[in-house]
Amino acid sequence: VLVHNVQDLVDRDMEEMARAVPFKAGDDPRDFAIDQYHSEDEINGWFQSLATAYPDLVTVTSVGNSLQGRPIQLIKIGKSTGQPKKIFWLDGGIHAREWVAVSTCLYIVNELVMNYQTNAAYADLINTIDIYIAPSVNPDGYEYSRNTDRMWRKTRSGPRSGCYGVDPNRNWNFKWNFVGTSSNPCSETYDGPSAFSEVETQVLSNFLLANKAQIKAYVSLHSYSELWMFPWSYATHTYTTDHQDYVALSQQAVAAISKKHGTKYQWGTAPDILYAVGGGSFDWAKAVAGIKWAITLELRPGPGDHDNDQNYGFQLP
Repeated sequence: VLVHNVQDLVDRDMEEMARAVPFKAGDDPRDFAIDQYHSEDEINGWFQSLATAYPDLVTVTSVGNSLQGRPIQLIKIGKSTGQPKKIFWLDGGIHAREWVAVSTCLYIVNELVMNYQTNAAYADLINTIDIYIAPSVNPDGYEYSRNTDRMWRKTRSGPRSGCYGVDPNRNWNFKWNFVGTSSNPCSETYDGPSAFSEVETQVLSNFLLANKAQIKAYVSLHSYSELWMFPWSYATHTYTTDHQDYVALSQQAVAAISKKHGTKYQWGTAPDILYAVGGGSFDWAKAVAGIKWAITLELRPGPGDHDNDQNYGFQLP
């Protein structure tokens, strides 16, 4: 037993969120509590406040709406040069219960925007490329996990056979319904009645395809296990033609993470270090959109963190 009372952890988080003063559009963006979990409305309000306060640095748009009509917000951080710039894409929250993925995206937004004037490395990056961050790409599921079922993973479409939702990271049309998925609508890994059956994966893929010429890196944040993964995900010992590029990048990246935080990320393809899966977003980004770098990170805690993180899993404090 790694966590003796998960409900106690859930209750503590819910109590803390209930005590927090909600952030609203128009509030000072510096007052946004980056160390708390936030609702969709708060996140969207903060983005609007950032765009107002830093109009030459921040642009906010939406890639489209979710099934229930929530905007899938996208923030662009970059200085205009009058010419198209290379794009670095980062998203989180495709699995609703993985709150730390959403929060990590927000932390990165805050870090880049608030320190642009004082951090030369950030300024150089933002002046050179555009950084697109979509922190919560499954907003209906995210809100359901906040308000009803903390461990909810899927979208909120349906019902099908009396069950709701599709795993949005099994719903992309590359190796869809191939491996590591389920055809049972009640399964957590249900891949949907067809590829791109979900509104959320449709609008995301459409945006990525429309901007594929500029997007040079696609990174998707998940939790948990401390893994750095790259294509292909559908079979063991099956690699891209530029596999050695991924190996070199991964070695450098996990070494940098370890040097900074002392954490030991494992790197490799998903089936080589975790399990095989089809219909995932980053395989699609590589195979269909043709994006050079397609990476998925499983954030903390790691498999050996039950002593220092108490293995909170999805329920990080």
